[in-house]
Amino acid sequence: MMKVTAFDFGQADSFLVRGGKKDSPANVLIDCGSKKYIGTGLFEKLRMKNVKELDLLIITHIHQDHVGYLSELARSIKIKRAVFPYSQRSERLWEMTEDEETRSQLRLLYEAENILSCSKTEMLFTDSLPDFFPIYLSGLKLSLIYPSKTCNLSFLTKLKDRGKGESREDENILRLINGDSSVWHIEDEEGRRALFCGDCFEENFADRYFEFCRKNNSDEKINFLKLSHHGRNDKGHVYFSNEFVKRLRPDKILITNTEENFRKSASSYEKFLKESILIKAGEKVSEVEIA
Repeated sequence: MMKVTAFDFGQADSFLVRGGKKDSPANVLIDCGSKKYIGTGLFEKLRMKNVKELDLLIITHIHQDHVGYLSELARSIKIKRAVFPYSQRSERLWEMTEDEETRSQLRLLYEAENILSCSKTEMLFTDSLPDFFPIYLSGLKLSLIYPSKTCNLSFLTKLKDRGKGESREDENILRLINGDSSVWHIEDEEGRRALFCGDCFEENFADRYFEFCRKNNSDEKINFLKLSHHGRNDKGHVYFSNEFVKRLRPDKILITNTEENFRKSASSYEKFLKESILIKAGEKVSEVEIA
């Protein structure tokens, strides 16, 4: 059985995925929540779940609602392996932007990378991994759907161009951060499948997901779908469409948001909920068994 715990950080992501072999289940954490949401910190939430170490930490992208407790977590718990969006130890990406929040988040990623490297955590970076890179953990198979070293990452490319003096920074560049978000497919030994979409744009990963299914002779159906971008299509981007979600035929759909924003965004996803169970997470802990 694979179980997902969505921790309560309001409109923010932090998921504990537990599963694999019954006698030695794996602990996987996807993203680190937000400090803007007042409540119990991430390390304390993990302690309450009796998680003493992580087999894998995945950071999908650098927004504050995904990396809030990253530094504290890196200092507080043993992490065997971590997957970050991109390495900064050689490039110092935060020096290439003038936006203070983006600088802060890139710097945070750099500091966490240093802490984990000194702790002998195995570090991987999605922008340098091969297509559909697999990670095997105690009966779980995690596959990187997007991105890979063959993808042109919009935000990273624009940021590096700006660092070379080849482009001018504006809001449009910062809005591309979500497009670099990683997307992960998780499958257990019984064939139960989950898809975690981070905040990625559908146009970036949908075709790659279907290519992944063809190459692995796998059904496109997903038992559990973590919907992209907190269930919102906004700021000129399509994070999910009714057609895409219906093609996945998810049994359960998880959306992380506040109750107020759920009401505002309800029309965005109500059309594909006839066949799926909607799980609202954000202001309370939600535990979901993937059957």
